[in-house]
Amino acid sequence: MSNKLSHDLSWAGRELMRSFFLQMKPRPRMTVSEWADEYRYLPAESSPEPGKWKTDRAPYQRDIMNAINDPAVHTVVVMTCAQIGKSETLNNIFFYLADQDPCPVLMIQPTLDDARDYSMSRLAPAIRDSKRLRELFGQDAYKVKRSDNTILKKKFPGGRLVLIGANSPSGLASKPIRVLLPDEIDRYEITKEGDPIELARKRTTNFYNRLMVLTSTPGLKGKSTIEKWYNLSDKRNYFVTCPGCGKEMTLKWQVGGRYLVVCDKDKKGNLIPETALYSCEHCGELFNDSQVNDMVKKGRWKATAPFNGIAGFGDFPAMYSPWVKMADMIRDWNAAQEDEELLRVFINTALGQPYEEKNQKLETNDIFKRREPYGLLIPKDAAVLTAGVDVQEDRLEAFVVAWGRDERAWAMEHVVFMGDPGIPFKQLAQGELFDDGGAPGVWNQLDVFLKKRYDHESGVQLKIACCAIDTGYKTDSVYAFVRPREYRGIVAIKGASQRGKPIISRPSRKNKGGVSLFNAGVFAAKDVIMSRLNITDENRPGYIHFSDRFSLEFFEQLTAEKKITVKRHGQTVQEWILIRPRNEAFDMMIYNLLALRISYPDRSSLNASVDRIALSPKMKQEETKQEELSQSKQFLQERIKAIKGKRKSGWMAGI
Repeated sequence: MSNKLSHDLSWAGRELMRSFFLQMKPRPRMTVSEWADEYRYLPAESSPEPGKWKTDRAPYQRDIMNAINDPAVHTVVVMTCAQIGKSETLNNIFFYLADQDPCPVLMIQPTLDDARDYSMSRLAPAIRDSKRLRELFGQDAYKVKRSDNTILKKKFPGGRLVLIGANSPSGLASKPIRVLLPDEIDRYEITKEGDPIELARKRTTNFYNRLMVLTSTPGLKGKSTIEKWYNLSDKRNYFVTCPGCGKEMTLKWQVGGRYLVVCDKDKKGNLIPETALYSCEHCGELFNDSQVNDMVKKGRWKATAPFNGIAGFGDFPAMYSPWVKMADMIRDWNAAQEDEELLRVFINTALGQPYEEKNQKLETNDIFKRREPYGLLIPKDAAVLTAGVDVQEDRLEAFVVAWGRDERAWAMEHVVFMGDPGIPFKQLAQGELFDDGGAPGVWNQLDVFLKKRYDHESGVQLKIACCAIDTGYKTDSVYAFVRPREYRGIVAIKGASQRGKPIISRPSRKNKGGVSLFNAGVFAAKDVIMSRLNITDENRPGYIHFSDRFSLEFFEQLTAEKKITVKRHGQTVQEWILIRPRNEAFDMMIYNLLALRISYPDRSSLNASVDRIALSPKMKQEETKQEELSQSKQFLQERIKAIKGKRKSGWMAGI
């Protein structure tokens, strides 16, 4: 017998004995929260408070976890804000099942990449840091070397966990399962096979004690999947008692137009977030973060609708969380007041409420009339240049946008290069002609264009920081052009129409071009651009300026799509449709947004760039000159006023 075979049999025997003794060990009657308090340890890389799990730290988690211990409950729905410990609560449910009630379990994440990331960043560290879990899954379960424990499959005595993406219909229709754990369901895409949740539920029909735990922050009101499930439940809300008046209440951001999270204002009327307090809706008494946290620890979940087997937990804003400060919520709320994108994120993720979309109708002429008389000189309020390139059968179209503070934008230049994009870039010798027409090919023309520098009002020159090129057409030619130019910020993008997908995702080199290919959430990007085209106040964040050099045709293309609500596979979904034949301008505006988010993922870094440009030597010199002039005028006016006052005073005194 070979040494390898002997080793394999020895390992198999040890595994068999370990599984046998784990199965034979008497199991104490524990709830999920009791099990977590006994065995769970939070890893440092995924928790703000690593170490031994304590349910009392956030006691609202107790009833959510223990709902699966109620034999009358077949479905648990959790519709809440972010940052309440939802992921670790879901982990506790799975780990409890693996240890106390082993069975086949299926966890669904929005995409297969999300499933892999969840396994590596959430499950693997949790198994590594808990002795009980290491025993359950094997000492090296968090590594991916063993055949029975991989990234997407975790085996344990008596059961297994399989992780899949909602975008993988084949993974939803194979082996039977007893417990279904769909996470972030408002980001699921309805496939041609149907609703991923319903497809997965069919796999539980063989089990009398089947269980499903649905979790998500909500999306759009009336179209949110988690909202639909919550409305079918007993709608449990978390009630706390006011120490002042003794009345029960749920924590809310506002009631009837009256804000319950309040703060002081300075002399200019600006909010002072550091003074944030919570106001009781009944008596008006004020409480700080620590006092609210004490109230939450003594609170309770209470059903507000009849129970029918579905336990629903919702209406749960971030004020309940011990890890969120009301001052930070006020800052986020204040920043979102003039930006619909940020407002939607705040309502969904901070308040845990569905966002009610405004019905806005965008007319081409409304934007066309807003054109302004400016040229190619970059305005002082802008600091970053991006470009978006659309590839067509007989041409390349490039659109350059300048970006300023809070993503205000100035449309600068639209250029069309006629020619066949299928003819690749060629390194030309001096005086060499390239195509039959006696001119360089379109990729050569684009290369020269992207090296262009633009004058800025400060006196400096700006180059294009990032250029996003769509790979949906003539893909090989795009890859060939991008690959040697990535160092210049020229990147390849691939659009994905999946609802809920972030505007930009981490790049992957798993493509035949070997380039850093950025996956783009086109649906979300279109939402952002369309909402910003509807902004009419040029001082608001996100406002888009257009030069009077852009033609009416350009604006026709910019408004060539609209969002509609339709029925697909029995589900109500939203889709973007063409209402005009050409939409290149709309696409290129989206590519520019993607290019900006690639080079400046957050607004603070963009705003810092604006400040740096503003402090450039020539700009600073001009500002100093203007300030000195202003001060001299003010000084002269004050002196004249003082002299007049003296004369008047002297005349009255008879001098």
